[in-house]
Amino acid sequence: NSNTKQCLITNKDASEASIEPCYLLNQRLWRNGEFLTRLEWWWGMKYDSLELDTEANKLYLDSEWLRSFDSDRWLLLPPPEMVNNIWDHCRKFFKAPSDFVMPPIETVYEGAEIFEYRLLPLDPRLRSFDRFNGPKSSIPITTPTSATEQRTSIHHSFPYETLPTLVSRAKPHFVICDSAPKLFHHIISGPSRLSSDVQSLWPISEPEASCMLRNVHYVYCAWLERRPPPHFASSPRTVLRVPSTCRKLPKTRHLPPPTCTGPCSNSRFAWIPSLCSWCRGDFRPRDTPGSDSDESISPSEAASEYRAYHRNLTQHLGTWQACCSQQMKKRGRWTSRVDNDEQLRSYAEERPRKIARTV
Repeated sequence: NSNTKQCLITNKDASEASIEPCYLLNQRLWRNGEFLTRLEWWWGMKYDSLELDTEANKLYLDSEWLRSFDSDRWLLLPPPEMVNNIWDHCRKFFKAPSDFVMPPIETVYEGAEIFEYRLLPLDPRLRSFDRFNGPKSSIPITTPTSATEQRTSIHHSFPYETLPTLVSRAKPHFVICDSAPKLFHHIISGPSRLSSDVQSLWPISEPEASCMLRNVHYVYCAWLERRPPPHFASSPRTVLRVPSTCRKLPKTRHLPPPTCTGPCSNSRFAWIPSLCSWCRGDFRPRDTPGSDSDESISPSEAASEYRAYHRNLTQHLGTWQACCSQQMKKRGRWTSRVDNDEQLRSYAEERPRKIARTV
């Protein structure tokens, strides 16, 4: 029965567990008009046309896996080739004029409707579990006990590298809307094992794994960094209704310690076009409302700094790489290059200092 929903992770159906829809673009953001408008423009859609209660934005999970997903304890990743294709698609339009009409993001998929993903755990405390080899409905029942006898399961433990490829109708651009903020919050907390975990999921090198994780976040930043032209949003948005069948999400979540709670441009729950103090790299508690701290900046200043940073990064990244390559050819040796943001952590923790100019 095609209408029978199974948990994407365990393959259990509604007769074995409580199966609930899980929205990748979190329903807490469904009424954030500026957030949705920026996505629509970058995704090549008409204004106010984004539909979120669709299979493209939806997974099905049992209640336990839904809670852990909502608490930033794991995420899904598209294959490296898909991530690279989406990143290449974005890079073509960094310098596009304001009146440029973006091509639909779905042109990257070349008509595909089913997509493959791998599970990347973020919390080593995630439990072991049994995954059934196939949906219960796919087993022919010839006797009352035949389905139970024929349906087998395999035990999987952290970091779940034995878990097979997960197949879903959820589309990669919605998956990235969930995965990118989770990755950012996990990586900035310090050295992590994510690159090696990604290597266990696909036959790629450590630099390729690190590049893939960075590209997921770069794509997300590109979608939300640039404000659409004024003529794009010409009328008030239609208020999207959260489906009544969707479990009401709690206002408080049991999130990992390094995760910012928003409002922030990296928040899955309370998005604004500026960074919180944690995500700016201050590594200190966010100033409370009404704080007289001299180091606090206004949201508009934070947004301006954030946009300038990413604009400068995207414009000069290709030039910098070409320069490194030319220097290597000219000198006959490799030029030193930082390939991992974690190498800069000690510098990021230092307070800014004024450097005296010498003649």
